[in-house]
Amino acid sequence: MKKRMTVKLAIAALFCGIVLCMIFADGVFGMARAGISSALGYDFEFYEIARAIGIKTDEDSVIVEGESGVEYYERPVDGKIIKEFSHKEPYAEYKCELFYTVKAPCSGTVAAVTQEGFGYGVTVTNGFGTEIRIKNLAAVYVAEGERVTPGQNVGSADNGGVLRVEVYRNGEAQDPEEYF
Repeated sequence: MKKRMTVKLAIAALFCGIVLCMIFADGVFGMARAGISSALGYDFEFYEIARAIGIKTDEDSVIVEGESGVEYYERPVDGKIIKEFSHKEPYAEYKCELFYTVKAPCSGTVAAVTQEGFGYGVTVTNGFGTEIRIKNLAAVYVAEGERVTPGQNVGSADNGGVLRVEVYRNGEAQDPEEYF
């Protein structure tokens, strides 16, 4: 009887030790996340911390260190660029398969969902003065005001698989390829 009680106590102690270690590790990482977020003035997600300290996690991503902190961007589709940015036509077009999944290019808020001549459009703002407009969508899977993260599915491509992307920084048109 005494032996069974000792085994049960040992198992209970081991379980409590594992739980405490998990809580402690989560607490330490949470404190590190809070410290980094506070220092940079931005609430980071866990994957953003890894990228912010230089760990490359995605070949199609770009990390921009700006005046307001660190921003992370990724290309909304895995297609070839078929129309490059120019100041006369301030957008880029990417070729992808029809109804191809279109991803959110950054963390931010969906500022607008629009219906246009060639389908739907989604505008994402990230709080750093950057606004990204994705146009020619067959369908939209996000709503205005919704928070999105990089890689989140926001819609599907339309118009023969040609996706138009516009990037504005503080109201000025930018070359999307500098961000993706």
